[in-house]
Amino acid sequence: MELRHLRYFQALAATLNFTRAAEKSHVTQSTLSHQIKQLEEELGVPLFERVGKKVLLTEAGETLLDQIGPAMRMIDEATWHIKDASEVVKGTIRVGATHSFNI
Repeated sequence: MELRHLRYFQALAATLNFTRAAEKSHVTQSTLSHQIKQLEEELGVPLFERVGKKVLLTEAGETLLDQIGPAMRMIDEATWHIKDASEVVKGTIRVGATHSFNI
């Protein structure tokens, strides 16, 4: 299971629409659909019920969504802290000076 699978899953769970979830995830609809199918195959359960153009979360999908929420927030926060820390300039500055005399 890859992090992108979970991000795509969250996007689809939030929108319940493959096209809007793909737009939100900046991928094509077919890519999103394929990635969701891979996740479902890996878990061995359907996460979404597809009825025509309508998409609903299954019970397994709802459970996964509830369980990954805190972990995904922690990953996002850790990533933010790393990026934020890398923008801070750190180190030591030493300044040397000499005296000059007017003669």
